[in-house]
Amino acid sequence: LRWRSAIDFPLVSAAAAAVMTKGQVDRVRLVLGGVGPAPLVIEEADALLRRQPPSEYLLNQAAKAAMKKAEGGIADNLIAPAEYRRRMTAVMAKRALEMAVKSGGTL
Repeated sequence: LRWRSAIDFPLVSAAAAAVMTKGQVDRVRLVLGGVGPAPLVIEEADALLRRQPPSEYLLNQAAKAAMKKAEGGIADNLIAPAEYRRRMTAVMAKRALEMAVKSGGTL
């Protein structure tokens, strides 16, 4: 997520990869960027989704877990308020997870 389309720092970013077998999550990796000094791995996403079919409820729970884990590293700055970036962390995390489980790629 960023304001401009080129030469801009992200407000928050999310990347996810999933290994799927027979409609269930074997493993998932979710990583957030722009929420602190280094990328933040959200282990809770794997704990919530592993050995489960990726339901809307579970994806929302994983996104909320990402937002909660990231909130301590998000600071107010001139680009965007911390509260906006915190809320967008959940949105970006869910989008990344949805794409990952849909593609069922490998880690």
